[in-house]
Amino acid sequence: MTTRHAVIAGAGIGGLCAAVGLHRAGWRVTVLDRAPSPEPFGTCIALAPNALRALDGIGIGEKFREFGIAGGRGGIRSPDGRWLTRRDPGMINDYFGEPFVIARRGALARVLLEALPDSVLHNGIRVTGVYRNVVHTDRGEFSGDLVVGADGIHSAVRGTLFPWYGAPRPNGMIVWRFVLPAGGPRCSGSETWGAGRSFGIVPLAADATYCFASAPKPRGSWDPRTELAARFGSWHEPIPELIAAAGEDLLCHELLRLDPPPARFHHGTTVLLGDAAHAMLPNLGQGGCQAIEDAATLAALLSGNRPLTEALERYSALRVPRTRAIAANSARVSRIAGLRSPFAVAARNALVRASNRLPDSLVLRGMGAALDWWPPDQERASTRAR
Repeated sequence: MTTRHAVIAGAGIGGLCAAVGLHRAGWRVTVLDRAPSPEPFGTCIALAPNALRALDGIGIGEKFREFGIAGGRGGIRSPDGRWLTRRDPGMINDYFGEPFVIARRGALARVLLEALPDSVLHNGIRVTGVYRNVVHTDRGEFSGDLVVGADGIHSAVRGTLFPWYGAPRPNGMIVWRFVLPAGGPRCSGSETWGAGRSFGIVPLAADATYCFASAPKPRGSWDPRTELAARFGSWHEPIPELIAAAGEDLLCHELLRLDPPPARFHHGTTVLLGDAAHAMLPNLGQGGCQAIEDAATLAALLSGNRPLTEALERYSALRVPRTRAIAANSARVSRIAGLRSPFAVAARNALVRASNRLPDSLVLRGMGAALDWWPPDQERASTRAR
């Protein structure tokens, strides 16, 4: 039987996961990426239990459980440092049977690339569109039995597949991300909510620290580093010290949403995954996790001899409602965290403080909509705590 061939546009986390999954399912895979080299871009990614199970689905989940696991008590604080709510992240492992892992994107990408033949990835190629089974690029055409659009929020594949959806919409917010190596301020994990602004701190393995922040986009011209200090420099320790220690890898960009996402994620034998299909706000930490779920689902459905069109119909049926619900929940949390008026902020903080009285089991059941997911070819574990 002839080996089926998949052409994947984009070598981000979702595209590489799809490549690994399809390669292990017996497909020949070609990955096209516009970056001049395989060196990944970005800071960290949160691998929640659903993402770890998805990585299990493509055969490499155990490698990622070796990364830093979120530990210690964490929660939400106010800008003066008072704790609004605190929970033990370990309860996620106890309830869902999986930890919450924080991984450097570079390390994650390297593990994925090591699981692929060297001939799979082709860098320095910009995808411009797709027609039927042919991917058009600035370096010629590439054809396959399947085309996977994993080329991000500005997806050229989506633009030719569903041109009526238009460009992503700005959210009016900017985000900063940076990682500090060992030797910086020692701190516990937290997220601080102010009036329309937030700052997150995540301890990593080897005493490194991942920081992220968001605030309304300023008018006119502005400098990312100066703006970060101006927005958060008066907040509780160690936030000013962390900002002062930020290096040249400080990332800053405007948040965008694909709203609404396409009503289906495939057309013919071309399929979308990750931000190309359902770009969402980062407030639940599920954007990357959902891309990994997409890849694991696609690989599972395309294993064996299932007809391609049937598999892609099933893929859209599974992924569209789930990613829409999670994107909507993420947008809801973004609105709550981004409240600006003094009255609304005071009411929000009071509700957050009141949540401390809720039992852990009730909080965890609420998280289950996102975290209690398994690949379509695996049975749910029967031993998870209820």
